[in-house]
Amino acid sequence: SQGIELLDKNRWVESRSLTVKLYTVSAETELVLGNAEIAEQRCEEVLNQEEVSDTEKLPLKLTKERILSSVQLQYGAAMDYCLELLKELGCVLFRRKLMIPVLAIRRSLAAIKKVKKIPKESYDTMDTIEDRKQKAIVHLLARVAFLGLMNHEMMLTQLATCKMIEMTLQDGLHEASAYCLTFLSVVVLFNYDYKTSCMFAETALHLVQKSGKFRNGETIMMAYSYAFAGSKALEEIQHEFFVAYTESLRVGNAEWALWSLVIHDMLFPYQLGKPLPAILDDFPNMILQAEESSQAIHTLNLRLYKQTFLLLQNLSSTDTPELEGDLFSKANGDDEGNQDIQASMTFLEGELHLFSGNYELAAKRALKVGGVFEKAQGAHFMIFIETYHRATVLYAAAIQTKQRKYKGAAKKLRNKIDKLEKGGNPNLKYYALHLNAEQAVVDKKFDDADRLYKDAIESVTALKHLQHASISL
Repeated sequence: SQGIELLDKNRWVESRSLTVKLYTVSAETELVLGNAEIAEQRCEEVLNQEEVSDTEKLPLKLTKERILSSVQLQYGAAMDYCLELLKELGCVLFRRKLMIPVLAIRRSLAAIKKVKKIPKESYDTMDTIEDRKQKAIVHLLARVAFLGLMNHEMMLTQLATCKMIEMTLQDGLHEASAYCLTFLSVVVLFNYDYKTSCMFAETALHLVQKSGKFRNGETIMMAYSYAFAGSKALEEIQHEFFVAYTESLRVGNAEWALWSLVIHDMLFPYQLGKPLPAILDDFPNMILQAEESSQAIHTLNLRLYKQTFLLLQNLSSTDTPELEGDLFSKANGDDEGNQDIQASMTFLEGELHLFSGNYELAAKRALKVGGVFEKAQGAHFMIFIETYHRATVLYAAAIQTKQRKYKGAAKKLRNKIDKLEKGGNPNLKYYALHLNAEQAVVDKKFDDADRLYKDAIESVTALKHLQHASISL
């Protein structure tokens, strides 16, 4: 900023190159520091200059996209902006929107087939992309992949992912070569293919040190949130999210640093049964970081979770669970129509219903909600606990009321958890034991139920997952 102040009035004519560089650095720095308004002002001043070339404007356009998505939560607008920039660079992902699903499926299948055949060591001898235009295309494609995930447009995520993989195989390694492999590992999880997903994730981690430092944290977080969270014990991989957090923070990537921190300090501890007061102790630090870096989605999500945890501490069976309070209020429009926040609300409202103990009310809600959360989150590790808790209230209502609608819905979810557990997910053992015990009660096989309940209690007690120990008792 001080350098900009020293420039004369004819800056855009007499010292254009220096001026653009100063504005670019200033905009990027202000955004990292959480001063989004100043960053946006810097961007607009450069973008409005006719003397400045499109190539010189590109870094400012990339910063503007970050403001649209990370600060203003306009994921759709940010996506359109990225796609337009890609077109300007000669990269067209699709001609007509109607063709997106067909292209996404076709290209995904082709990419999966190709990558499966390539040993991870083969990437070590690949050249590295040096062309500035190609680097810009890769950066924009990486943003499209992320924005598709956030805006629940997975077909666009797939198209961007496949294009990045194609560039890796044809032109050489780039900053997102590892990152895009983790997205491909998510795509194969649509069919619950954890073996292939883990293979792609392992290759991505192998590439982390070779394909550029900027996306190390993002790659690590994606690999462990999807592929490895469904194949390794959560206790064993929790530290990896702290590694991802520090890697992202080191390069000033506050957006992804906070995703990793939230998982490490909030989501994993909750799933692993850490006492709520202990989890709440970490909230001031997380919220402070989110607010100081102007990360709106993280600020909203943290307020939402904190509000829920405070309500859970004082919940009783006479309450009608409502996600309302001083920190977050649906009635006041705090969800702002954001799909990610609405997905979190779906999960957390379910938690309030489960632990209130009013199982029939909770089961009615579970039937109404159905698989909305899973549809929104894809193969993210949070779907496991949500599915288990939904099945739990349905079984409780089925046993209480003997109604077939609860029995049928509960059994479908039980079968799903059972299949995933038998497929190698070590985190679902007591989920499966408990739900199988409930099914045995429904089937009036009480001896089997008694044995399975005892096994479930022993399993969850050994893991010290306190909230699930109370459910299984």
